[in-house]
Amino acid sequence: AETLIGKGYQLRVHDDNVETARLCGANAAYINNHLPHITNLLGSIEDVLNHADVVVVCNGNPQYGEAIRARRSGQQVIDLIGVPSPDNSRSRRVQGIAW
Repeated sequence: AETLIGKGYQLRVHDDNVETARLCGANAAYINNHLPHITNLLGSIEDVLNHADVVVVCNGNPQYGEAIRARRSGQQVIDLIGVPSPDNSRSRRVQGIAW
C-alpha cells in the first residue's frame, strides 16, 4: 500500500477483520506510528467497488464472491484465492493467481 500511495495511486481497503477503533496497547501504537493513514483507506465493500478500477481479492469472505459478480463493466478483478461467485462460476473478467 505504501508503495502504491507513494506512486500516486488512490487506494481503498475493505477487511472485516480490521477495526481501528478497537485497537489498544501495542497494536494501537504500531498502527499510529507505522500506518497512521489506514483509517483513511478503510471502507465498506460498496465504497471499495465504487472507487476501484482494479479489485484485488485476498480473503475468503463470502461477500466478495457476490461483490465480484456485481462489479461494474470494465472493472478488473485479481483474485488471489479463488473465491467463487454465488453461482459457483468464475467470469472471464476475473484473473486468478495460483488457483
